[in-house]
Amino acid sequence: MTYLVLDGHFGNRNALHIARQGNLHLISKRRRDAALYFPYFGSYAGRGPHRKYGHKVADDNIPEQYLKETTEEGHIQTRLYQVQLLHKEFAQPLNVVMIAKTHLQTQARAHVILFSGDLELDYAPLVDY
Repeated sequence: MTYLVLDGHFGNRNALHIARQGNLHLISKRRRDAALYFPYFGSYAGRGPHRKYGHKVADDNIPEQYLKETTEEGHIQTRLYQVQLLHKEFAQPLNVVMIAKTHLQTQARAHVILFSGDLELDYAPLVDY
């Protein structure tokens, strides 16, 4: 499989759709305030449509089970998370890698959200692209 890597400006459903038409998988960046959701795993209420979206993701509420790697360089701690999430703009789940950096002395935080339409792609190659 071949990947199409685009700037965050093109990290949208149209670019993903065009990449899929060309038998490519898109890798791009999402805005840090992207509305990403965990899938809903609760029970059906018995009326109306089945819920699709669970809790909204924030950079500080990703469960530890999705933590893939932690490194420290000087005063900077970098944590890499990988999880399949939903976005209301996309019809399919997204393979999301969040890179969270924390300055250990000031506790200042920053994060980057990368995604791919390839749900099988591991976090390390996705970050390296």
